Parts: sequence; C-alpha cells; structure tokens
Amino acid sequence: MKKIALLLFALSAVTACTKGSRTTAVASSPTEKPYDYISKIEYYYNGSPNKEFEISFDYDDEMRLTSVRRIYDCSTPEAVTTWHLAYTDKGISVTCDDHKLEAGIVKPSEYRLSLDTAGRASEMEETYYTANRPVRWSESDYVYDGDGRLTGYKSSRYGEILLTWQDGNVMRSAVAEGGQPIEQRTFSSKANNTYPDLCLYLADLRGRTDVQFLWGDRMGMRSANLPRSFSASLGDSIPPIYSGFMYRYDSKGRPQEVDRADDTGKVLRIVITYLEK
Repeated sequence: MKKIALLLFALSAVTACTKGSRTTAVASSPTEKPYDYISKIEYYYNGSPNKEFEISFDYDDEMRLTSVRRIYDCSTPEAVTTWHLAYTDKGISVTCDDHKLEAGIVKPSEYRLSLDTAGRASEMEETYYTANRPVRWSESDYVYDGDGRLTGYKSSRYGEILLTWQDGNVMRSAVAEGGQPIEQRTFSSKANNTYPDLCLYLADLRGRTDVQFLWGDRMGMRSANLPRSFSASLGDSIPPIYSGFMYRYDSKGRPQEVDRADDTGKVLRIVITYLEK
C-alpha cells in the first residue's frame, strides 16, 4: 500500500540505551505549553515554484487537532484524503478516507491510541481494510523513564524498538534483536515548539506509524530541539543515508522554511504557515 512518508526519518547516537521504568507522570497536553500551532505545511522540490504536496490542520476550542487534510499531488487537486480525530478519556481515534485513492483499501483506515491513567500511550492499533481481510499492525508495552520519555516499545511490524535520549532529545533508535542503530540524529539549538510535532515530521522514529507525529506528547516522543541532521543505516546491503536541515525563521523566531538536503543533492523545501491565535 502506498504510504506517504510524511516527513522523513532520523536519530543520533550517544549513550547505551536503557529501557527505564514505567512512570505515572502526567502527560503533557497541547494547552499546557506555548506551542506555535501549524495551520499548513507545503512542499517544494529542487527550487521548483510548483507545489508538490500540502497538509493542513484544523483544531477545536481546546486546541486539539480535529482533522488533517492531505493533498498528495497539487497538480491533481482531487488527490485528497482527510484524517478525522476523536478524543475520549481513554484514548484517541483517527479514521482516514484513504480508500478513495488506494485501490487495495475498501473502507476508511482506522488508528486507535489507548491511554493509561496518566494520559500516556499504552497501545496503538492501525487497521487497513482490504478486499480479502483487515490488515492490522500494533504497538504495545510502551516504557517511559522518570521524565516521561519513551525509551522502548514493541511493534508487530518491526520488533522491539529502543530509544536513547540526551539533553531532552531522542538521539538514537535501534532494533533490540540486532542491537544495531537504525537511525541517528544531531540537533540544533533551536527549541521545538510546534504543534503538531514538526520534529517528528523532519526526523522520524523507525517503526513509527503515519499518525504518531500527531501524538508526540502523549507518546513521550517530543524532542526539545529541532533536528540538524540524521543518518540512517537500514541494513548491511543498503548504503547509509544522510540528510541535513537548514532553517529560516519568521519575525517571531518560528521556523518558516526548512530545506532538507540529502546526500544525492536533492532538496525538499517545507514552507510552514502558522495559526494566528
């Protein structure tokens, strides 16, 4: 199935990864921190003035995301899907009408995040409805350290994922069985104050589903700073990949344009519009 790589990868290494202990720390919510809320993100390649891709966001009165609209190909405006979000005390659910664009899916896909009593993620399940049968992927056994940061979880797709933190930033993601780092990051000195989590757009966690960037706080994944670069090793037979980021800021110090350059010389420019409250 076609899955847009929302944005992109990453993570950088330093200390040995420890799983930590489960915590009952109260989860952060969007209204507890002075976030800059993103209204729209646009994508341009290699200096072209033609917009390739666009994502827009809607919020309710409590500043919770209620929908995410994606235009996959701006030269074909009908290539659109919408993600609808709903909230309860026990979790967050999302439905996506991707069946309108993907022939292999026959009804809206579903994503469900279950929360524990502290408001942290306890289980994630995503379901795609194909003509033959539903296809389900899950994540569980989330482990947090004393600061409420995610240090490990189990994925039915990738196995056990371990995360290493330093100075409030996720520095490395590794698969436990092989013990080899999958992705490594370096970070800038600029604070990551966007909502949804721009850091997860730019520097993805291996094993992450397409919707986890919406729940960076609930899942203890939010890094304190914006990424500067990442490298990823996906296997012995695949050459490592590298990307670096350059930021341009608006008059309020918010990242307004981000250039992502990879080691092939291709440049993706991300243009961010903020919701002015």
